[in-house]
Amino acid sequence: NDGVFSMNVDENFFTDIYNFDILLTLDYYIQNGLYTLDVSDFPSYTLSNSLSSDEWNVLNKRYTLTKNKFNITVKGSGGFMVFNNLCIYQVCRTGFQFNQFSNQCEDVNECISQIQPCVWSNGICYNTNGSYFCSCTLGWKLGEDNTTCVYYFVESVSLQIFKGNGIGLIPMLNKEFLIGLDIQIKYSRSLYPCSIVQLTNCNNYQYTCNTVLKIYTQMNFLWIYTEKTKLAISLFEISLFDWLSFEISQTFDGTFYNFAIKYNKNTLFSNVYNEVQVFNDIKIYASDPWSDSLDAAIRNFKIINGVSIGGMQPIVIIPTGVDLESILVVSKITQQITIYHTLLNESFNNYQSTIGLFCQYSSGNYQGFLYVILYPLVYYGGFIKFSYVLYTRERANPVVQYTDDSRNYSKFNFKSEVSFKDGMYFIETNLDYNTIESNFKPDTSYFAYMKQFFPINASYNDVFFNDQNENKSLAILVKLTFTNLSSDVESFYWFSSNVSINGLKGCSQGWILNQYKNGCIDHNECVNSNPCWKNSVCENTVGSYICLCKNGWYLGTDNISCYDINECVNLNPCSWNNSICENIEGSYLCLCANGWLLGYDNISCVDINECITLNPCFWNNSLCVNTIGSYLCSCTSGWILDKDKSSCVDYNECINSNPCSWNNSICKNTIGSYLCTCSNGWFLGNDNASCIEIPQDTGNQTANIITAAILAPMLVVSLALLVALRIHKNRRKKIKHTQNLFDYTYSNSKEYYKVSSDEWKISQKNITLNQKIGEGAFGNVFIAKIDKNVLAKTKYYVRTKNNSDSEENFNDAESNVAVKILKESATQSELNDFIEEINLMKGIGYHKNIVNMIGCSTIKNSLSLIVEFMQEGDLLQFLRNKRTKLCMPKKDLEQAVSFVYTSAYQKVLEAIRKTSNEVSLMEMGSLTPNDLLCFAWQVASGMEYLACMKFVHRDLAARNILVGANKNIKISDFGLTRKVDLDVYMGAKSRRLPVKWMSIEAIFDRTFTSSSDVWSFGVVLFEIITLGGTPYPTITNNELLALLKSGYRMDRPGNCSEQMYDIMLQCWNENPLGRPNFTEL
Repeated sequence: NDGVFSMNVDENFFTDIYNFDILLTLDYYIQNGLYTLDVSDFPSYTLSNSLSSDEWNVLNKRYTLTKNKFNITVKGSGGFMVFNNLCIYQVCRTGFQFNQFSNQCEDVNECISQIQPCVWSNGICYNTNGSYFCSCTLGWKLGEDNTTCVYYFVESVSLQIFKGNGIGLIPMLNKEFLIGLDIQIKYSRSLYPCSIVQLTNCNNYQYTCNTVLKIYTQMNFLWIYTEKTKLAISLFEISLFDWLSFEISQTFDGTFYNFAIKYNKNTLFSNVYNEVQVFNDIKIYASDPWSDSLDAAIRNFKIINGVSIGGMQPIVIIPTGVDLESILVVSKITQQITIYHTLLNESFNNYQSTIGLFCQYSSGNYQGFLYVILYPLVYYGGFIKFSYVLYTRERANPVVQYTDDSRNYSKFNFKSEVSFKDGMYFIETNLDYNTIESNFKPDTSYFAYMKQFFPINASYNDVFFNDQNENKSLAILVKLTFTNLSSDVESFYWFSSNVSINGLKGCSQGWILNQYKNGCIDHNECVNSNPCWKNSVCENTVGSYICLCKNGWYLGTDNISCYDINECVNLNPCSWNNSICENIEGSYLCLCANGWLLGYDNISCVDINECITLNPCFWNNSLCVNTIGSYLCSCTSGWILDKDKSSCVDYNECINSNPCSWNNSICKNTIGSYLCTCSNGWFLGNDNASCIEIPQDTGNQTANIITAAILAPMLVVSLALLVALRIHKNRRKKIKHTQNLFDYTYSNSKEYYKVSSDEWKISQKNITLNQKIGEGAFGNVFIAKIDKNVLAKTKYYVRTKNNSDSEENFNDAESNVAVKILKESATQSELNDFIEEINLMKGIGYHKNIVNMIGCSTIKNSLSLIVEFMQEGDLLQFLRNKRTKLCMPKKDLEQAVSFVYTSAYQKVLEAIRKTSNEVSLMEMGSLTPNDLLCFAWQVASGMEYLACMKFVHRDLAARNILVGANKNIKISDFGLTRKVDLDVYMGAKSRRLPVKWMSIEAIFDRTFTSSSDVWSFGVVLFEIITLGGTPYPTITNNELLALLKSGYRMDRPGNCSEQMYDIMLQCWNENPLGRPNFTEL
């Protein structure tokens, strides 16, 4: 019923083989209760209850062991269990099989087995011990299953679709394939089909297209048409802005071809077919040139094509800038002339050129004829340049010829250059125009010859052939011949044909001659006249322009002015969770009341937990309790909430409740409590609140009572002293143990130290304290003197001397230092923080822009930290004191203007120029803009060193930066600094933090990195430029949290250059990865 079965299995149970697992089998019967099977180092397995009274359960479980012994335990309670046939087998691991000749588990070579795991799409299999891995040929990537090779037309970065956007060519789509892609639709309300993706082999005829796959929208529904279904399938109603994942596949199971359409791995449509076809020369559009496009994007567009036995020819690479629709596919279908044609109505240098193309293949030779009409004819010199790009799969011999009629191909003087790379032929010809120009006359027989190749009822017949064009136009015929082609060549791809004309004399209306006089460019009305008013944006079009409005604006009836859309009235997007909508020009802003914070969706408000972010109840034992939209401070027993409702004051029980009012007891108030005492002749009773009178007789009873009354307090005091001494001894022992943890290892590019606690310790007799210069939360700061000989024995002295950047002077008999002494009233937590700060400063090492540690000591029985003394104090007060002494000397003028410059400085500059006997700025105690720039550089230099040493400061501000002699800047106050090993520090303690200097991720996620220090550096730049100005002076911390999340940043100060303000904005980038690092700064 209740109990435990256990047995141990060791190496004596096993045969001498390798690469094996343990198979454990067990028959068991359970009624009620909970029973488990445990095998050493593996999670417990819960045994199931039997379904009926006569049914036994059978367990077969496999374990991969890491040790040669283990324990099996069956235990449970609360029911009834019987088990039988507990067996243990040795079986070969996955990827191994037993060889009966060697009596060992040997590796299975999956790559040569019948399974062939890497068979799909050119996958290559590599066998490993107990497993295998697949690899792909160049241009393909391994799929999610790690066995299939995938070709990505569009990878994980999304691609915005637009009409006629060709993204690739597939020479052959096999009978087995998989096409996958993700689609995001941002808007779709059209009554007509709007194309997203289309695979087709139209051969440049829209009306003879063979559509293999088409995905499109109509109204708010998504549709898929495939060649196999022969009908459009309506999938579902569109969810805007969501990414939709699709797979279209066709696989062969040995008997039938299975065709399926899947959405998010779920099958929407499937069917089986006896036979399918192979598609050649497929063009891929996103979206096609014939349907309307829509606002959508695609990503992860991939193809898995065929098996490795059939193979797949490479995807044709499309040259940059080539329109896929203009690519002509020339196929060898029969041994007779096959006519293809395309019509390009384009403008070459604003003189319209119409091109007709027809091709023929016969007996291993390919000929392409390009028919070019240039009109109207303008008198100009120079040459005509023809350019062609073709793809052939096989190397061939191209020959190009030109004529102005159908008989004489040697009439014109020309020179052609042919280059071949990666299957692409690039052909350029400069046709001498002088011979054409001197002998030009229209040749109507040429047009008659060409008409036989172009149907009379074609829509472009009049463009090519009418009397007006024949009499005014120049017609040129180009013949491109490829000879000695291999018999297995199936297709050519004619990518582009381009004609350019040099030496133009003028352009038509709406166009202007370019600077090289070889082309005409559109007259950009948006730049030259800007006809669009009131926040409208001008977009230039060919020969015209249109005015557009940004999001949040609508175009007026005049079609040139934009007006603000009041989203708060029309849409009210801020209706969630107490958010308030405020309309602003071109947009809107959702605001929250006090005690609420704008959420990540920027439209709803969430409660601010003030107890975590601000901790307003940290004074005098007050406790913070968060409420919806606010908070509440409360006090522990013996305390009462003060008038400020955030701090606690002692509750005087003696006045308010007088708990000592019984039998002449006297109430004495204490901090957080009270004490009852008695007058002479009375002693305190057991209730500690009432007094009992001492009897007046002189007998033994009276003497005993008096003796007890005297001895009892003495005994209590003695016990209290013993306890206090014991606590004090333990505390000293703990402090000594903590100080022994100061051992530290330091290294940088110049030196390497192994430092123990004794090497930092300085005796208090060698330190002479002077006046007090500051006070912190748990320490006081003094100026002190230290003997030069003592200083020379410190690690600080060695580090300083070994650094060439050091500016320290050790010639005086005594040196000034700063000493931070822990207060006697410090708590254990404050002592631990102080010890942590000392340990951290030991690890920072030396840098000229860091306040460096000299040593540590025990002064007046208190732990102390000795650091460098900076005579000018903190940078914040230093800058504010210099506000009337900022000057701009002549030699610094040009550099300073790029940093700070105002009219006030100009007046000072003029005053300096008028002074005949100029006094140096150093003597005047003045600052120059270059000094401010130097301050910023020194701070960045010190922070770069901290970042390289893997430290995050967390409290970088002007108040924590000190100024020494010669305007030397050093970063100080490392109380919040932390060492980070993984570049990120997650704050755990709840403490007051400088919100106005903190980055967004530090405020909301308590995540601190070097990038969050860069944000603080941007605020320090603001303090330096404004000479000690206060950041966000009119904004409270609560308001700032919401504003920062909405994208608000401080405005550029009046004396700050655009370049410096741009640096500040980079430091305040919401994305930490988008901020510069300190080395760049």
